[in-house]
Amino acid sequence: MAGKQSKQNAGYHARGQGGSGNDSMFVGMAAVDIAADGPSSPDDPVYAKAIAFRQGRQQAALVVCDLVSVRGDVGVQAREAAARESGIPLENVCLSATHTHSNREQPDDLVERVARAVVQAQAAAGPARLQVGKGYRDDLSFNRRYLMRDGTVMMNPGVLNPDIVRPVGPIDPEIGIILFRDADDKPVASLTSFASHTCSFKFDEHRNKDPYDRRADYAYWLERSLREKFGPDFISVFGEGCCEDVGNIEVNRPHAYVKATRGQFMLTDYVPKETTAPPSPSNARYVGEGLAEEIRAQVARLHDERPALAVRNEVVHAPLATYSDMDLAWARGAKDQEVSWLTQFRIERILALEELRNKYGETLPLLVQVLRLGEGTAVVALPGEVFVEHGLAIKKASPFAHTLPIELCNEREHIASVPLRKSFCEGHFEIVYSRLECGAGEMLVDAAVRMLKGLAV
Repeated sequence: MAGKQSKQNAGYHARGQGGSGNDSMFVGMAAVDIAADGPSSPDDPVYAKAIAFRQGRQQAALVVCDLVSVRGDVGVQAREAAARESGIPLENVCLSATHTHSNREQPDDLVERVARAVVQAQAAAGPARLQVGKGYRDDLSFNRRYLMRDGTVMMNPGVLNPDIVRPVGPIDPEIGIILFRDADDKPVASLTSFASHTCSFKFDEHRNKDPYDRRADYAYWLERSLREKFGPDFISVFGEGCCEDVGNIEVNRPHAYVKATRGQFMLTDYVPKETTAPPSPSNARYVGEGLAEEIRAQVARLHDERPALAVRNEVVHAPLATYSDMDLAWARGAKDQEVSWLTQFRIERILALEELRNKYGETLPLLVQVLRLGEGTAVVALPGEVFVEHGLAIKKASPFAHTLPIELCNEREHIASVPLRKSFCEGHFEIVYSRLECGAGEMLVDAAVRMLKGLAV
């Protein structure tokens, strides 16, 4: 067991909406420390945050961990343990990760800690008042795939790179907001989502780390800022939206912690273009506090939501990416050689695909889950690192006014990137990284939309 676990619990003894009995939704939250090296400090915490829902005979739980991912046997066992110890049906338990790149190490007993978070949240549950709404910030995220002057598409080609023509995809500036209030009408917790990579940490040219980096990345600064308004016990649960092709780097401005002479995948240095633009302020603190600022501004505009708890699941049999016998022989021979970062990802992808084929055949079973929380509000839980265009497509087709897609959910295997169909023609990192064949992402979208329409009330 890796150290002691600190914890926070919040029970909401609030007015139920729509009368009594089965009309009332009971909600509880808990946060269990999941630092692998002992209890985390108050200034740099990492948690498994759980929300337990109950309405009538319906129960559900959502757990979000401050980790880069939770997958494989650990993810499966954590959901099973949470279901077994809480009595919540397994198919109604959702497990996700914030995808913070600053916390890749999970404790040996993560399964037990996730289950503990769900049990504590369930024990803390009381009648809850839900308020929902949306915020917008279009200055905190940027599509990270760019068309280059030579006609290729590149991820993160470097700040002030003169060969950048334009981004090849959009962003999603919407902030999904669900606020929980207690009996005294006080905000006590929130569930929010935003589509931007939680990998804001950077180093300057001397390898000095950004002083505002935290293991939970910008989710930490989001909660810290919300607590300044709502109180020190306020719990902020953050789910990363669909953002595999979106991050926080502004390529047209200098940045103190992003090297401006070489992109992430450039083989040679380039001469940065001249600019009079001021340095970009974007880092974990800037993004987190920016989100909190907008959420706080929207509180007065949020509206009460009539609870309507329900959960649906669908397994999508997505085709695995293909490769040739020649590719496989090369990958096996090159796996221990010193190669470029992108080539290493290509080697790992081919070898991983061979293992997945031996285990599953030509398709991989992927779970898509929809949690309806209210008559106009639903959470869509998707596996993998999903392109922002897929999240936008789900929102556009959803019959729910407030739809919050969250990625990296319920992963049995590491599927990595879930690219857009057109992106397979463009190529580069996200395609090399993905385990899926062209069109698999659209299959996930179709499944999500089917369930959303089936749950519409």
